[in-house]
Amino acid sequence: MLGVAITTQGGTRLGVITDAVVETGRTPRVAGYEIETAEHQRIVLPVTGPVTVSSERVLVPDATAQHSARPRRIRRRRRKPP
Repeated sequence: MLGVAITTQGGTRLGVITDAVVETGRTPRVAGYEIETAEHQRIVLPVTGPVTVSSERVLVPDATAQHSARPRRIRRRRRKPP
């Protein structure tokens, strides 16, 4: 799924998937996607509804585009040395 385009149902291209945010637990699920926009910004999009996945793109509800307009700084967790 990495490197695949993410598009709204209305046809708006939001960017390319660079990572996935996964909720862990009894039933792990994708809670969001980190994407790189055409402006080379990396943002996190929450999964706001049903998602359709193919080898060419991920199709998300139109409401997801609202979140792409509000870039958030992505913080990487630093691993502690062993």
